[in-house]
Amino acid sequence: MAGFLLPVFSALLDLTGVNSTCSMRMFGTTQVSPVWMHFTFCAGGVPEQIKQWH
Repeated sequence: MAGFLLPVFSALLDLTGVNSTCSMRMFGTTQVSPVWMHFTFCAGGVPEQIKQWH
């Protein structure tokens, strides 16, 4: 995974010139992922296996 992401981070640093670009991108990815999972789970409904537990 690092072999794929490292050039992306380097490109961001080259384009913006801001040293903390890597941290900002990772923070943004961390913030977007739970929101994406929330909407994905809500759209999928509750699986039958979980309904049986309640």
